[in-house]
Amino acid sequence: MSDYELAIHRETTHRFLRLFRHPSEAPEFFRAVSAGTRDYYAARDAVDLERAQIIRLLSYSRRLALTMAGSTLIFSLLFLAAMITRTRADP
Repeated sequence: MSDYELAIHRETTHRFLRLFRHPSEAPEFFRAVSAGTRDYYAARDAVDLERAQIIRLLSYSRRLALTMAGSTLIFSLLFLAAMITRTRADP
């Protein structure tokens, strides 16, 4: 667990134990816990989505670079073939 997660865990444990001394704070405690849990998993989902988008972008970039390199190679070979044919045709 990260330091941030440990701090959240400690704070939640402290607030939970406080419920035994102040039961009237229970609704607020459970609201805060559910909101914190929702926000935590929403943030993790956002990170996972961003990671997936970055992977797709890198994959697309790699495919584009390979396509451009292949096209350049084919164009170069055709150009060289045309130049060789032209030099042989000239007397």
